[in-house]
Amino acid sequence: MKKSFLWLLLVGGLLAAASARPRLNSVCAGKDPSLAADLQGGLHLAYEGSRAGNDIYYRSSVDGRSWSEEVNVSNSSGISSEPALAVERSGAVDVVWADTTSGSDHPDIYFARTGDAGKTWSTALDVSRTPRLSRSPSVAVGPHDSLHVCWVDTSRGRSFPDLYYVFSYNHGQSWSKPALISGSTGVTSRPALVASADGQIHVAWADGGSRPAIRYIHGQADGWASARALGNGFCSQPCLAVGPRDQVLLGWIGQLRSHESPNVYLYPLGSTQSVNVSRTPGTSRDPALAIGATGPVLSWIDTTSGASTPDVWMSVGGRVLDVSHTPGVSRMPVLAPVKGKVWVLWEELELGSCWLKLTSVPVKGT
Repeated sequence: MKKSFLWLLLVGGLLAAASARPRLNSVCAGKDPSLAADLQGGLHLAYEGSRAGNDIYYRSSVDGRSWSEEVNVSNSSGISSEPALAVERSGAVDVVWADTTSGSDHPDIYFARTGDAGKTWSTALDVSRTPRLSRSPSVAVGPHDSLHVCWVDTSRGRSFPDLYYVFSYNHGQSWSKPALISGSTGVTSRPALVASADGQIHVAWADGGSRPAIRYIHGQADGWASARALGNGFCSQPCLAVGPRDQVLLGWIGQLRSHESPNVYLYPLGSTQSVNVSRTPGTSRDPALAIGATGPVLSWIDTTSGASTPDVWMSVGGRVLDVSHTPGVSRMPVLAPVKGKVWVLWEELELGSCWLKLTSVPVKGT
């Protein structure tokens, strides 16, 4: 009886926290979004289009309400997917994606850049150039607008994919040769990449096996530290963020025991243990992580409001709340903190169509 009462209190508290619903905006049809903000608070969005042909598109907005016309960034003869986007301090926008132009059985990672808010783009450039399958790219901007990209690659064997890395110090005009940085014997997936102001590159990924774990590595182009295993229990879907003082935070989905529901965990690099952030009665997945002026902000997909219609949930400023509360299926949230708020955008499946939905949550100090 006591356990049932405590359970009802937990669910009731979560639903009460979710009672003030943020206003939702439909941006456009599309899927697999990547979102970032520039120093002026403008939003930049890359996504996979809904039309036949599977190209990567770009839009921008100064206020989150009105958006520019979409621009085809990839415009390739192959199938383009899995976009990732980053914004330089200069305001230039960099997009990477997986593309089968190089071969249907061995897609590569391609790169394009715009310096004029999407009006013109550089010619798409193959930055991976490996003999086998390249997928799941991640991109980050480092000091002096240096560019850093990592991805999952099967060049050493299809059964045990690895993590490869390249960099550019001239705005993407030329790139280093791909370097193997994981060296894992497991199945590498879901890489996350950030660059700190001290020039360090931080990478996390899921390392599959009988007991999946999160692995983390840091370094620079001329050398990397040894990879570390993080997390307890069954861990997957890592995300990374770096703060203004080079504080690095990691998030992931974790299950301490196989019979428990997955939750979202937060781990400040250098601390002794991770913290369960979601603590909902539902199943959590697809975490996203950002750092605002007041601390970390996490978003994830959660089935607390219904297993068949999962929603986007957030942990911000000590609150845990349902920010989408839609009748459709919410998936793949992404975050962009700006002054006074945090933008969250996600993919919403409604009546067989995918739409990109957007809302903002006020945050003091950001």
